Amino acid sequence: MRQIYKASIVILLTDIYTRLPITNAVILCNGKQNPYTRKPDGYYVFSNLYPLKYNIDIMCAGYTDINFPVTLRENETRIIMTDMPYTVGNPLLTNVDRFEFSVKKGGEPFAQKEIYVKLENPLSFLKLVNPVEPDSEDIPLNVDLNRNLMVQRYKYNVGEKEYDMFFSGYDNDKKTYILKDPAPEKIETEGEFRIYWKLKTDKSGRAVLPHLKQFMKEEDLSFKISAKDQDGNASVTVKDTDEKGRVFYIDVQLD
Repeated sequence: MRQIYKASIVILLTDIYTRLPITNAVILCNGKQNPYTRKPDGYYVFSNLYPLKYNIDIMCAGYTDINFPVTLRENETRIIMTDMPYTVGNPLLTNVDRFEFSVKKGGEPFAQKEIYVKLENPLSFLKLVNPVEPDSEDIPLNVDLNRNLMVQRYKYNVGEKEYDMFFSGYDNDKKTYILKDPAPEKIETEGEFRIYWKLKTDKSGRAVLPHLKQFMKEEDLSFKISAKDQDGNASVTVKDTDEKGRVFYIDVQLD
């Protein structure tokens, strides 16, 4: 008799700007289009999986491809909620305030490459409730925000130390957010979070980021752009964002 495993992956895809569910994506599991249930509220459910490590690839027209690993234990359900960033040509951007980064390396467009854009301004509303012990996979926060806001990549700074932190899901029973990678050492409470996004440049070296006002409340913003040991810096002043469809063009030169 074939043994049925109860492990499953539940993925919620939302638009990075509108937070509306994305229902027309294609998801590959270990390079294959394994059977899954697509729900109208943006959830994609993979059921009866073996307790293994899976590589997830998500593709949708008008959005940047997303990929990440997931390790499943037997009888475990992993809930993964992720925002999908736009490509420059997405028609949904027509009336949206946004940043367009023009990235160059050695004077040439840094074309069709993955880049990370970090907002250097710290986020005041994200603080840890308690210290997180080494190798912990869970992180409690002292705010009960829309969970979609938490499924992001962050840089967490304590003194001179900086950690990569990626919230890959939410544990309803524990009321904690799940870290993609276990904490490398004890994480203290007095640090600062800085959000960063994984984007992809087009053929002309451009990448687009909608103006997410819940993160960007200051007038003067500073960004750090990086790609495989290459860094660049950019800044912009945002004064009046009432006018819809305003574009902030930012030139970036990678070292």
